[in-house]
Amino acid sequence: MAKDWFFEDDPLTACFTTKSVLGGAPIVRVVHDFDGDWQFHGEDDDPDAVLVALEVIVKGDPSINPLHDLPYGWGAERNTPSTPWMRFKNNEYPEFSERGFYLEDAVWVASYRDDLDLPSEDDVLQLEMGNYVKLLFRFADEAAEREDHEVERMWVEIVGFDDYGDFVGTIANDPVHEVAKFGDVVHFHSRHIADIGNFD
Repeated sequence: MAKDWFFEDDPLTACFTTKSVLGGAPIVRVVHDFDGDWQFHGEDDDPDAVLVALEVIVKGDPSINPLHDLPYGWGAERNTPSTPWMRFKNNEYPEFSERGFYLEDAVWVASYRDDLDLPSEDDVLQLEMGNYVKLLFRFADEAAEREDHEVERMWVEIVGFDDYGDFVGTIANDPVHEVAKFGDVVHFHSRHIADIGNFD
């Protein structure tokens, strides 16, 4: 990969943009979805979305390079191409700084642990209100070095869906860590789901 390539994603990674941006309109809004997808928008609400390689976007507007480390589930906006990017959280998932815990990406955890048997995509798509899912709660800062007894695997009952289309649930266990409690509301994504339960 080229030395001047700052993104962790491969240059040929497909991303979403609009015809107006490809035509030279400045990028003023960027979204890095929790699924890993990138979106690049101009000032207008151009409905003509197109799929292009990430390197096309970067070559067309190198001023997006400072966003190479934009976390999943975050976005950034600016008023003009000459003003600084302002980052914003584009989800309602808990953060350690706000709640004293955050939710592990179960798909990522399962990639290096053999004690997780993730549900199928079809099973996840069939989830509805009243179903129970197991989430991995980590009671430590996202960037902190990992230690024992930081993570609790807890059941959460699905009670609805938020404006982003993500799940809303309530904790159905009595957590050992006191900053979380039975009945607390959490927003989560399908990637957070480590297991599906049936408590009928």
